[in-house]
Amino acid sequence: MLGAPMDGAAWLVRQLGAKGIPGGYGEADPITQSLNGKPQVWQPSADVPLSSQNLQRMMDNPPDLASLLRHALSRGPF
Repeated sequence: MLGAPMDGAAWLVRQLGAKGIPGGYGEADPITQSLNGKPQVWQPSADVPLSSQNLQRMMDNPPDLASLLRHALSRGPF
């Protein structure tokens, strides 16, 4: 749901003829399937910043907390 605005914007720009927006057809969620009856919808790929696939990839592969803390503490406040 968080990536829905960017997904919609990417779809619109693609429909208007923009080239180079990576994506493909994927399985639609149950709500979309019930609304339009289509089993597949176009989705931007994970390379589109803040798209649903991008957010899903970030949640599935979080960075190591220890390395983040080590990096933050090694730099100091300024």
